[in-house]
Amino acid sequence: MASQSQRKNFGEKTSSIYAAGTKMAAAVDDKDLKRCCRLLNYYTEGSVYKVLGRTYNKENAACLVHMLEEKRGKEILAEVEKYNDNCTPVQKDMLLFTVALCMKSKDSELKQHANKIFLLLCKTAKELFTFIQFHKKLSGDTNSRGYGRSLRRTLNEWYNRQDPMDLAILVMKESASGGWSHANVLRLAHIKGKSEGTAIILKYLVKGMEELKKLGEQPENVQKVVDYLKTIHSVRNSTDEHQVARLIEQYHLGKQQVLPALLNSKEIWGALVSEMSVGEVLENFNKLASVGFLEIAHDGSKKIVEMLRSEEILQKSNIQPIDVVMALSAYEHGKAGKVTWMRNEAVIDALNFALESTMKVNESNNTKSTNKRYLIGVRVGSNTKKSTVRGTQSLPSLVAASAIAMVTARKEDKVQLVYFADKATELTLTSESSLKEISEEISKQILVSAALPPVGSGDTPKQPCDLAAPIRWATENSKKIDVFINITDSLDRTGDITPSKALMQYRKEMNMPKAK
Repeated sequence: MASQSQRKNFGEKTSSIYAAGTKMAAAVDDKDLKRCCRLLNYYTEGSVYKVLGRTYNKENAACLVHMLEEKRGKEILAEVEKYNDNCTPVQKDMLLFTVALCMKSKDSELKQHANKIFLLLCKTAKELFTFIQFHKKLSGDTNSRGYGRSLRRTLNEWYNRQDPMDLAILVMKESASGGWSHANVLRLAHIKGKSEGTAIILKYLVKGMEELKKLGEQPENVQKVVDYLKTIHSVRNSTDEHQVARLIEQYHLGKQQVLPALLNSKEIWGALVSEMSVGEVLENFNKLASVGFLEIAHDGSKKIVEMLRSEEILQKSNIQPIDVVMALSAYEHGKAGKVTWMRNEAVIDALNFALESTMKVNESNNTKSTNKRYLIGVRVGSNTKKSTVRGTQSLPSLVAASAIAMVTARKEDKVQLVYFADKATELTLTSESSLKEISEEISKQILVSAALPPVGSGDTPKQPCDLAAPIRWATENSKKIDVFINITDSLDRTGDITPSKALMQYRKEMNMPKAK
């Protein structure tokens, strides 16, 4: 199943990011600032959103570079801080890159402000390593040697600002990522611990267990830190399931601290699940299923069902509907790659409950209806080489399209759905339509379309995929539509006219000049 970062890539994230981006961008009239908002939300200044193939550099962030040249760096950081304060589901990597870019400015005041924003943004060791990689790359772009006084001071504050015990938990949860480790950072930035506990942690990260063995009896608060470091070290090197499971529960450890070989144990997962959030459980759903943790006969499945059926837990978790959709789609399928499992209907029902619950939370937290009239055209199932959505490993195009239609129908009052191939066929869609009902409607049309003859001649005839068909259908049936949305996994386009020409004709014939 896809990792959490991959899961966040899909739609990133359907309605939530759309709402956040629209709200933020609508608050400003400035063209450059609007492009900045779009970049922070979608990682693009243009109109085409891409799930994969992201490269963080100045060339792909031209609007930020231009604003910095115009001495408008504080406005950029204000937007970053706004997104962070509002807890919007914007990908953290883009915010970290933006701050790193501002840190490379020659404006000392802007640098100081960027340093403060970084300390607000960076909550985990993985985010720290991501930021350092961005900073290094930008340093190469500007022929800088990198770890200057300002960055060293900021990194020093990041490690020393926390209580030693909190720091120990944080750094032991993520020791390395993206080619960076704490030892690398500490050596390059010449970081020294300001408190006795912090100093011991930093020495351990650089020199290892030998440093802890040299220590005598410490004050109680420091000894607690030392004992924790020794415990994590032993867990990382232990193959004893019972011992590791006990230590996981005692010290609230995560799977990052456990040897990969032990992650096939139900006992280990039983201990881990007790410490996991709903989001982490959904991220590891395939693994839980593959080791038999979700089987009817196993008590662990009851714990998962209780978690997924708790509205209080779901509301606090801040997970998105797409997170649940991906777990549900994979689990219902009964396999991931070569790994298979027996479905537990109680688990499926709990996932469906969680989906409905997160949909309600999503609706209440997002902006109000746009009061526009939508027509969603779907054409999936024609691409036999790629049946899953980019950025995921197991989300079928059918389920993704159904989810988008469902989210839109819940949020907007006037939404119609059609399936198209060579022509469009209207499908049933209401604000009460479930994911399963929409998927079944679309599945029937996929079977009908599969029987259609290929279009074109030669060695590579195409499956019918007329992107103008939904617009033609609206014109022929005198449907007043403000927004047309086409969802397809097809690599080909058939039909006599392009969607843009069909839209121009629609605007003229229906007297709808603002239709898009």
